Amino acid sequence: MTLTYFCCDENRRAAVRLLNGIDSVVVEPPGSPLTTALAGSSGEVILVRALSRLRTPLALENVQVETHDGRAIELVSAGPVTGDAAALLTNPERYVFAVVEPG
Repeated sequence: MTLTYFCCDENRRAAVRLLNGIDSVVVEPPGSPLTTALAGSSGEVILVRALSRLRTPLALENVQVETHDGRAIELVSAGPVTGDAAALLTNPERYVFAVVEPG
């Protein structure tokens, strides 16, 4: 089951659009076509969609994911969505992904 989280306040989203920011966060389950394209056969993928095109490339070194209580989630890789995975998305230049350590 894919879970998508986003801000429901359209006025707030419109204001943030001026600076760019996170539009939504999707947790892709193991085995989905997108997870398979980005992570292979194991792990989950956290997919972050920005409000507009990302201007700065992101990599594992500058991506951090935490739980609601501040615990760090171990990541295997992170970066822009390219290749076969990009073909699965509309506007792939707006996305960055992080592969969560299995287990």
